[in-house]
Amino acid sequence: MSLTANFLTELQNKTFRGNLVISIDGTYFSQYQPESGLVVDTDKLGLVDTVKINGVTLDIRKANTPIATIGFRLLDKNAVLSSFIGTSSNSLQNAEVKLYFGFMTGSFDFNDYVLLGVTRINSVSKKPNYYDFTSKEVTDLVQAPLININDVLDGVITDVQTTIDLIDASNFPNSGSVKIGSEFMQYSGKTLNQLTGVARGDLTSTPSLHDDGDTVSLVTKKEAKSMDIALDVILNDLSIDPALVDQDSFTDLRDNDFNGEDDYTLQVYDVSNALKWLEERILEATNTRLFSVNGKITIGLLDQVPKFDNLPEIDESHIEGNPSWKISSDKIVNRIVIKWGWNEGTQKFTKTSTFTDDDSITIFGERKTLTVKLYGVYTQSIVNNRANRLLNRFSTPKAQVKVKTHFNRFFINIADNTRLTHRFLPQEGGTLGFSDTLEVMSKGVAGLHVGASINFGLEFSSYSGIRIGLIAPSPKLDLTITDQKTFLVPDGSCYGVGYRCILFDNINNVYLGDPINTVAEINGNELTFTDDFVTPLGSNISLYFTDYDNANGDQRAKYAFTAPNTGVFDVDNSKAYQIIF
Repeated sequence: MSLTANFLTELQNKTFRGNLVISIDGTYFSQYQPESGLVVDTDKLGLVDTVKINGVTLDIRKANTPIATIGFRLLDKNAVLSSFIGTSSNSLQNAEVKLYFGFMTGSFDFNDYVLLGVTRINSVSKKPNYYDFTSKEVTDLVQAPLININDVLDGVITDVQTTIDLIDASNFPNSGSVKIGSEFMQYSGKTLNQLTGVARGDLTSTPSLHDDGDTVSLVTKKEAKSMDIALDVILNDLSIDPALVDQDSFTDLRDNDFNGEDDYTLQVYDVSNALKWLEERILEATNTRLFSVNGKITIGLLDQVPKFDNLPEIDESHIEGNPSWKISSDKIVNRIVIKWGWNEGTQKFTKTSTFTDDDSITIFGERKTLTVKLYGVYTQSIVNNRANRLLNRFSTPKAQVKVKTHFNRFFINIADNTRLTHRFLPQEGGTLGFSDTLEVMSKGVAGLHVGASINFGLEFSSYSGIRIGLIAPSPKLDLTITDQKTFLVPDGSCYGVGYRCILFDNINNVYLGDPINTVAEINGNELTFTDDFVTPLGSNISLYFTDYDNANGDQRAKYAFTAPNTGVFDVDNSKAYQIIF
């Protein structure tokens, strides 16, 4: 989301009069009449009394979904609001609420207003002269039952019986899987209220006798990529309007961050809260979180530092007052136990892997073990990846920074990465400024009537992106080019025979597809590579070192390299340097 030029211009003024507009299922209420772009009915002007937006906070250790709430009070002048509520069949329960914020300047159009949030009413209370409303973000819609198709046995069944009589089997498909007690069963047919062709003891569960009246639950198998399962639950099982879901956020993670991972296998039955199920079975295992952005259900990945992205900045021109920060060793974790390989039939994990950070244990002593449960994960490589990321995040003290910014940083959302610069923050290397990638762990809006500020809680990401060492040269190829493998660089002494390099497109900000090339000969500032580069060399191309895993030993020892998001280089399992306060 971005702020319009008019909005940003108005924020520069020392004083201004703000205006709040609330839409309830398309009916507008406001403090003042917007100056253009929207006409609010006269009887609904001046009814917006107070608005309070409760911020949201992410928990890096628990896959809890932050659901923001908006509380607002509307005055009941001339019983206008009572009349409006009376026309609703359910007293506005679940009605969509859109909250807008803008200015009164004499020429401020409604198109320049900022949409602060899209929520749904879940509570209305009547007072003598006003109504109080509470509404929740769209993620609250995910807190609904999931595939709850149940019935009861009509008679006892033995531990070998291959038919199951139900009171009412009309909601059960003609074939599928059911669970009775702790036993899973497959059935191949259905005749009236009887399930037939039953195979007992499915999923390694134990066949047993079941009593008349025992609950029979339909079991649905989901086998797909983790993000596909999450999206399928939200769109298809819960039937949430696709317009309320940022589907690209799910598919982008699937294609970019979880590409190549094995399919997850999960059994779904008798789930009373789909959100809690997703948190336990998907979000915990993938270190992702659900949240709301611009009124849409969105998923984001924690502990990941985007490369080459133009991250939003928070600097001294945006910050009100000074940032505050604290660092504590109380929450250090240097021993992690991961339980994985879940067996639905026995309701037990079949594998346990333990990971430690020996350097952290040496410095801080062994801390309380963090136990993580990865349902649906059956591959050791995924387990190793998750453990390395968690240890890298928790094995050393990480600073928590709080800043209060002007409203022009409103577009930075929860779970986003941002770069923070301020002279009073701890710095690396003795310079005045400190700038690094941080994650937005909490966000709140304050002072809508007097100045509109954003309160951010930030934490350092798992990988800082900074390593002590020389900065690798990356000259543009705008000098004398002899041929496709020989050209001049500003300083040939920065290179060595055997160094491995790749080409980078400065226009599109991407690596080119040429194979990795090796320096074969150095004469002064002239480099000759082993092979010709495929892409025609020109001024819009830079020569970069390859990544750490493909570089040679001399390059690794001399220069700084960006580590994977695990904070550990894969090729030799060495740890990346981090900033530790």
